[in-house]
Order: sequence, then structure tokens, then C-alpha cells
Amino acid sequence: MAQTLTGAQARWELTGNVTSTGVNSTGVTGALGTGLVLQQFDTADILFAFKVTCTAAADVVTWNMGTGDLTKTTGTPDVTRWGTQTGDTTGEDFEGINLSTIATMYGFVIDVAAANSKYLAVAAVDPEYVDVPQASPGQVIAQIFRSGEAIVTPPNMTFTHENDAAAIGDTYTVTVLGKA
Repeated sequence: MAQTLTGAQARWELTGNVTSTGVNSTGVTGALGTGLVLQQFDTADILFAFKVTCTAAADVVTWNMGTGDLTKTTGTPDVTRWGTQTGDTTGEDFEGINLSTIATMYGFVIDVAAANSKYLAVAAVDPEYVDVPQASPGQVIAQIFRSGEAIVTPPNMTFTHENDAAAIGDTYTVTVLGKA
């Protein structure tokens, strides 16, 4: 079921103030980087998030990017969509209502917890989506499609915790915006 959303948007900015040391410009200060970008998604009708907690070294979760379903591919990681439930792999929104299949992906954010001890490998089957072989603790991965990305055959994205006992307890959260 599609959701009724208002104000769906993505924002990003990466800036800093710099002081030049170049010839004839010593001491000149100014901003460098991208200004705040605001991208509206007025037709978005699917918004959901999930959090995964590693319970054993090398836990693997596969996300079907079309349906929102999650598969515990290897191990038994905890999957939470709301509250304290830890086995919630069905594609449901924040209210527990079944998601419609995403036909257009507007974007997603993968937030690897800063308190993690080990890396997280992110692998997408479709070349239009990000692959990060070793996402570090505290890394935030955002992929935004300004005009939307059509999903014809729903691709999968796989998340693999490092094969190390120190990864137990590591978490990441994924937030997704799309259109049915």
C-alpha cells in the first residue's frame, strides 16, 4: 500500500571556510564547496527505514530494493523496523503496513553507526547503485536520484558485516524514499 506523504525531500551540503595562502591573496577568507541543495520529491509515496544489528561475525542481510523485503542470507542478524522487534524482514512501512513495490527510487541513506567496531561491506547487483567494499564506522552513504531511478527488475543490495567477533553488536540504519 502506498503511503500519503508530504514534504518528501533530500538535502545535502559540503562546505568549509578557507583562508588562501596563494600569491597576492594571502589572508583572503571565503567559503568553498557546494551550497545547500534541496531536492523535492512531490510524487514520493513510499518512505521506510530499517536497522540491522550484527549478532555473529559475517552476518549478511539482502535487501530487495523493490519490495523492501529483507533476507537474513547468512547468520541471524536482528532486523528492526520499529519498536523493539528484531525479526522484521517483511517489506513494511513505519506503521507495519505492507509496502507497495517501488517502481521509482528517489534515494536512500545508509548510516553505519559511529560506535561500530568493524567495517560493513555494501554490494549492489545493479551498477547504478553504490558498492562500498569497506564502509567504516561512522560512514554515511547517500545516493539520491534527482529525477528518480526506474526499477524495472528489482535489484538486491547485500550488507555483510566483517568476519570478526568484534563486529557483534555493530549496527547500520537504511532509510529509503521512492514511488510505487
